[in-house]
Amino acid sequence: MANTTNTRDNRPGGTIDNSTDRNRNINDNTGSFGGNRSNTGSTGVTPGSTGIAGGGATGVMDAVKEGVKNVTDTVGEFASDAKNRVGDWTSEATDMAKNAVGCTTDVMKNFGTEATDFVKRYPIQSVLIGFGVGLIIGRTIRT
Repeated sequence: MANTTNTRDNRPGGTIDNSTDRNRNINDNTGSFGGNRSNTGSTGVTPGSTGIAGGGATGVMDAVKEGVKNVTDTVGEFASDAKNRVGDWTSEATDMAKNAVGCTTDVMKNFGTEATDFVKRYPIQSVLIGFGVGLIIGRTIRT
């Protein structure tokens, strides 16, 4: 979505600013129940006219419909953007988890290989270390 210039304040505006301005313009151009707001060519309900039954409410209803459509579009764009961001975050988290599992797997393979090599090189010391660790664990559990 490209940034547009907000004609009200000449500042960059997003979707919400643009829809707010569109709603203001619709309200300015459609008139009100009290009569015309200005000489914008609108046909609001003027004193002495036939009122709602004479069709003065048609412009108001069109403005309300357009406003609802603008709000719906804005909410839809927001939801779509949120969905895309959550999808990106999920993808990044999945990639990070895969990398962590891969690193852990490599470390454990290396540890197993090194432990096996140590036992092959020093069999007597390995048995004595295992016996000592077993005694320590047994004493810890018994007390």
